[in-house]
Amino acid sequence: MDLSARPGVLEEPGWTVATDLVTDDDLLDDVIGRIGRAYGLENRAFAGTFLLRDVLWRVLSPAAAAFLAEGRLPDLRAENVAISLGEDGFIERVAYLGSRFLALPDDPEAGHPHAVVVSVEDLPDTGVRIPVSETYLAALIPALKGLGVRRGTRTLWRAAADVCAEAFIYVGREMDLEKEGVGLARRLLAGPPPLSASLGYHVLEYPGGSEATRVRSTCCLYYKTGRGTCFTCPRKTDEERIRQLTSVMDKVREGEQG
Repeated sequence: MDLSARPGVLEEPGWTVATDLVTDDDLLDDVIGRIGRAYGLENRAFAGTFLLRDVLWRVLSPAAAAFLAEGRLPDLRAENVAISLGEDGFIERVAYLGSRFLALPDDPEAGHPHAVVVSVEDLPDTGVRIPVSETYLAALIPALKGLGVRRGTRTLWRAAADVCAEAFIYVGREMDLEKEGVGLARRLLAGPPPLSASLGYHVLEYPGGSEATRVRSTCCLYYKTGRGTCFTCPRKTDEERIRQLTSVMDKVREGEQG
């Protein structure tokens, strides 16, 4: 899991302000094409969904790590985030450009002139929902549909909500702070539409163990690559997830015995 990001960016080639990506139809069209070619697919619904998920994941996951580790969240507004795109259309690097940051009331730097003090209850709305909804998705979702991404508007908003939740849940798991990450994800998805959804977080019990997971609100279309459905896909049942987990554990045991 790559959680790297830079505080500011030098005058280097290859960087784009996130605002340009979500508002420039020519750039978006090029990136959709590159993602499709990387997977050998002509399906623009797939490529557009993966573009949306990639943008939000790469912008949010380092920010989630910063908050879970230090209780501070960088300014996520698109005009204050820079990205660097790879040849395959996916984001390789992220930089936070602004000096503004969100902090909790007990932060020792709460009095800093660039600090915006919020409660942990208000943080998902102020720090994530508003900047993501207003400075990314309000422009990106209509642009994707205008470029031939044939998915419903509500479906794309739910796909975005999934990524926002995943950024906190799975980054929290990586940092041994999954409970805290789940709490933030739950507050975020419980907010008003259109960036809202069921959290779908639960524990699967299976012979020999258990696994905490979530079920996404919508399919990301990964199955169109011919590699099966994701573990968290709503197309997959819990029974199928348990069989998958059991199969993995059986292979682990066989390897230990061998």
